Amino acid sequence: AGVGVVATDSSDVTLRSLDVHGFAARGFLAGRLTDWTLEDVRIAGNGWAGFDGDVEGEDSNSGTVTFRRVSIVWNGCGETYPGGEPTGCWGQTAGGYGDGLGTGATGGDWVFEDCTISHNTSDGLDLLYHDGGGTIRLDRVRAEGNAGNQIKTMVEAHITNCVVVGNCGYFDGQAF
Repeated sequence: AGVGVVATDSSDVTLRSLDVHGFAARGFLAGRLTDWTLEDVRIAGNGWAGFDGDVEGEDSNSGTVTFRRVSIVWNGCGETYPGGEPTGCWGQTAGGYGDGLGTGATGGDWVFEDCTISHNTSDGLDLLYHDGGGTIRLDRVRAEGNAGNQIKTMVEAHITNCVVVGNCGYFDGQAF
């Protein structure tokens, strides 16, 4: 399938204990969200992007969007079957996309707790287009090995107890 979860214009949603992986394009294509929570979710090995918030038309989010114990890894890559290992990785320089999580214009409070954002073929966390109508909070997040920026924000961000390793050349020379 092309996309795992498609959502627009929805509110008060909680998603728990999901493994959204191996989709041809995106794990999530979701925008215009209000008060969403993802808990114990793995978003991995989706060919275009992990969580793409750039939906058609207006795509700004509001309320609180919470990621708790979420793993956003290896997006921009396919997966081997049955092993689920990364393969066929491609980023923007090769015509792909590869953000772990990226949005268009957005607002709201974005909260990331106990998350791993790693080895995506472009930016790990791209909230550069946040309009300032809310904040970004990262607590106990590990971001490393993403081929672009590990964490990209433009508004007030509270980053505590995080490990951010800027080794964006990770993919250079890898067999996959």
